[in-house]
Amino acid sequence: MTTTLTFTEALSTVVQFWRQGVSPGQILAGFLQLEIGGMATRGQLVTSANDVTEPGVPDVWHLFNDGGDSLPVTLPTGTYGRAFVDHLGAVTVDTVVNPVNALMTTRQADMILRQGAFSAAEIASITAYWEARYK
Repeated sequence: MTTTLTFTEALSTVVQFWRQGVSPGQILAGFLQLEIGGMATRGQLVTSANDVTEPGVPDVWHLFNDGGDSLPVTLPTGTYGRAFVDHLGAVTVDTVVNPVNALMTTRQADMILRQGAFSAAEIASITAYWEARYK
């Protein structure tokens, strides 16, 4: 049996199949996604690297660093606690001296910048909140 895929629309696919001596048949399959591995995931509509839609998953608005400019900040001299999360939910919490830029990743979803370092309890709270929100 020979199988071919003919894409007719963004969200549906007509799968045509032939068997020797039998007329062609068709199956209409919506939102077809090829999975590699033992477990299927939800379908994703990928329009571009920055436009991925997955049913049941809310949009994550983020700042996009295009490489030419950033979010410069002018703050009093000192030590600052900095926490940020990217569009995939990867959380980073650190301490910096005299930060000059508030855009830390290519696709930043959230940021906290405050004078003084974060305590261990604050780091745990920030991490737990953002991981629940963005993952």
